[in-house]
Amino acid sequence: MPTRQRTKEELIEASEALYYEIMMLNECAKFSETFKNTIYLSQFLENILTESFCVHLRNITEFFGKEKRDYITYKFFMASEKSIALPHDLSGKYNAKVNNLLSHLTFARLAFKQEEKTWLLSQIANQVNENLREFFGNADHNSLCNKLENYMEGIFRN
Repeated sequence: MPTRQRTKEELIEASEALYYEIMMLNECAKFSETFKNTIYLSQFLENILTESFCVHLRNITEFFGKEKRDYITYKFFMASEKSIALPHDLSGKYNAKVNNLLSHLTFARLAFKQEEKTWLLSQIANQVNENLREFFGNADHNSLCNKLENYMEGIFRN
């Protein structure tokens, strides 16, 4: 379990930050998909969407990752101490790509093949949402804010 127990109020407030990350990730993917291959989505705007998406991807990846001091992780919200089985290893799939292609100016980015540099935002968002479905199925919903609950119900409906 996380190092320090949090109050219900702290968890609800933390879940508002989680809502923001999930909403931004999904809305960037949706916007990109809606305007893909149109005059409205210039390369510049596509880059902005991808970079924003990846910031939120990293934050959600860390939410499902190992505990780190002062990080909000899924374990704070579990109804019991049971472990959840996430369908996708997000950090293994995406951290190196985010770090080397977007967050840091590295020589490692030169080793990525052109097809590896492509970001399939909707596909990645769907993988994230599968992990979120597993999380929500096991979370203590008394510690989640209403905005998050409502937003996730909408995602799971579609």
